[in-house]
Amino acid sequence: MRIKADWTTYLHDLRRHEMEVVFRHCPKKIFPKVLELGAGDGFVSTILAEYAHELISTDMNAERLNMADRENITFKICDAENVVDVFKGQRFDMIFSSSLLEHLPDCDRALAQMHQALTDEGISIHYLPNRYWKLTTILLHIPNKLAVLIDKATAGRLFKRRKGHKWFKAYKERFGGNNMKVGRRKQFFLAKPLLPRI
Repeated sequence: MRIKADWTTYLHDLRRHEMEVVFRHCPKKIFPKVLELGAGDGFVSTILAEYAHELISTDMNAERLNMADRENITFKICDAENVVDVFKGQRFDMIFSSSLLEHLPDCDRALAQMHQALTDEGISIHYLPNRYWKLTTILLHIPNKLAVLIDKATAGRLFKRRKGHKWFKAYKERFGGNNMKVGRRKQFFLAKPLLPRI
């Protein structure tokens, strides 16, 4: 019996709902050329592709983007702060990101680069977490840790060493967080079990 919900399933359901809200009244294939920044695991890319004739999905982390190109989706490594340099001369009808901008060290530069890469009639859509999300994350962190401990105890794995995703473990060891360009700040010894990383 599990108490804690599967985070990936929850996150995909949340992203699916966000996309339905934003694109509810848009016809399929309305945008000729779309650029997605910070594609992560590519789940949103598959939904976004329904509204694009051509979609280029990007992320800085090559290990996250080890997906094969699909019919109208091309995966490419790109830093959101260097869009113009990566896509020299290309223009996009829409630029999209989900929970990316808050992780960038120079958000103004990224937005300026995106603006230059848009067509004259192009639009940008960016999802950002709000203060409520941060408050909820902080308040639910300890109950989440408790649920993980209960799940491990009931599965007989409480004192066994945890093996995480290989790519994520290597990523954390090399880069220390969600943005490879920003180092991890030092924390006091109780920070990891008591405070969420937001």
